[in-house]
Amino acid sequence: MKSKFVVGIAVTCLVVGIAIGFEIPRPNQVAALNPAASDRLRYANSQPLGRNMWSADIRHDDYFLREQLRIVEMLEQQCQTTRKDCKLAQTARQTLNKNLK
Repeated sequence: MKSKFVVGIAVTCLVVGIAIGFEIPRPNQVAALNPAASDRLRYANSQPLGRNMWSADIRHDDYFLREQLRIVEMLEQQCQTTRKDCKLAQTARQTLNKNLK
């Protein structure tokens, strides 16, 4: 009786595993990474794709500053549309301007 239960669970797991396996993309279905294309994209954009992780000073990192600016602009937009968190948006803008000096 117990062995039938274990076999039933094993068969169920096998069927579920096969179903999941069919959903995973095959290597021929996924475009291969082309390092040359990503290099061209990086140089064409001329902005770093991420933060310089080797730099200890994030206050002068271009990526970090762009992200901070994006967040401040989102806060200001939320303030304009919903009239909420306006003090937070104002303080964030002042702090960002102070850090850019």
